[in-house]
Order: sequence, then C-alpha cells, then structure tokens
Amino acid sequence: MLLLEEMITLFELKKTYLLFALTLSIVQANAQVNWVGGSTGNWNVGTNWSTGSVPQNNEDIVISGSVTVTINSAIAEEPSDMTISGGATLEITTGGSLSTDNDGGDDSELTLSNGNVIVSGGTLYIDQNLLANTGSS
Repeated sequence: MLLLEEMITLFELKKTYLLFALTLSIVQANAQVNWVGGSTGNWNVGTNWSTGSVPQNNEDIVISGSVTVTINSAIAEEPSDMTISGGATLEITTGGSLSTDNDGGDDSELTLSNGNVIVSGGTLYIDQNLLANTGSS
C-alpha cells in the first residue's frame, strides 16, 4: 500500500513540475514596451516608455495614437517586433538607425496599421517581415 501512495505522490510532483515549466515558458515571452512620451519625443529618452527605460533587445515595441517618435542616433538594441498604429509616426532622421531582429528564434516584424515610418537620411533594417495594412513606409 505504501508503494502505491509513493507512486501517486511522485505522479503529483511530476504533474506540478510540468505545470511550472509550462508557466515559466509563457512568462519568458517578449516584454511589451509602449510609448507614453506624449505627442512628440525622442526614442532615446527612457521616460518616454512604459518601462521607464529605453527599449532593450528582443522587446516588443508599440507606438500608437497621434504621436511622432524620432530616432536621430544609432539605436544599439534591436526590438523583436514593432507595431506602429493609430496614426503614429516613427521618424528616422540623419544619423539615426534602427534594426528589428530577434536572436531568440521567432520572426521579427514591423507592423504598420494606419501608422507611418519616415526615413530621411537614416537607416531602417527589418530582419524578417514588414506588415502594412494602411499607412505608409
């Protein structure tokens, strides 16, 4: 009888471990960082972002609403995914550059949904996908 109870306990532990492992894998998804810097501002100012710091590698960026975000220097970090929507504009000016990349394995993409990207003297490198609904690039 004791052997059966030990087997049941072992089964319950394995089930708990599997649930923990699945939960951990979900938690490790890319963090989403939202623009909160008002109608105009510079990418490189930490307080313009929901996390309080400039976006880091492999984070998902969301810029939405009637805002213009300017990049006027090289951005070293490479966001995984970027969504520019609701009339928002990302402007990359002379000396500015941005690359989307995800070394974590899944495809990176820049999604424009009624959003705009203006590159005037700067560089934009999209590693995987450009998805455009309405808006311009």
